[in-house]
Amino acid sequence: MEPGQPENLVERMQRGDLDAFEEFFNTYKRPVYATALAITRDPFLAEEVLQDC
Repeated sequence: MEPGQPENLVERMQRGDLDAFEEFFNTYKRPVYATALAITRDPFLAEEVLQDC
């Protein structure tokens, strides 16, 4: 399994690897924000959703 694969990141996060949490967040923050923005149509609320994740 490749180091950056989602399954590997989850395993690393389960072990408490803080670098894995950062990598996971940096990988998925844009698509999560874009989805939240499409749903809320409000940049402030979309940012709040991203911060709550």
